[in-house]
Amino acid sequence: MNRSSNPMGPYGDIIHLPRRRSQVYPPLPREKRAAQFLPFAALSGHEEAVKEKARLTEGKIKLSDAEKSRLNTKLLLLKECLKDQPTITITYFVPDQHKPGGAYVQETGTVTKISDYERSLVLGQKTVLISNIKALEGDIFDQSGLSG
Repeated sequence: MNRSSNPMGPYGDIIHLPRRRSQVYPPLPREKRAAQFLPFAALSGHEEAVKEKARLTEGKIKLSDAEKSRLNTKLLLLKECLKDQPTITITYFVPDQHKPGGAYVQETGTVTKISDYERSLVLGQKTVLISNIKALEGDIFDQSGLSG
């Protein structure tokens, strides 16, 4: 019988036959069947690259001279009160590792050290460069009239 003249289509004569199974190899589990084609992904890494390109970063804000002076006054007060281990809230810039710019982060914690040599402040387990600090807030500043 000619396959093209079969009323069920070109494979009508074999469509109802049982599927042949290997006597040597066990069937591949369902969760691994699609994985066999993964090495042939034409654009592997493309989705991650698109997400990275779309991720937004912000630029570092340049403080005015008045803001720098106010921040320096707060740092001096903080340095004088280190033995009391004051708790403050700090807003600072974290540069992005992959793109220009970064993000501002706000954290609250106890100040344990201020290093003039490294120009840094240690808040809990984090070391923050003083040049990246945007704002310092806390009770210690409120009591001294430096809030805001």
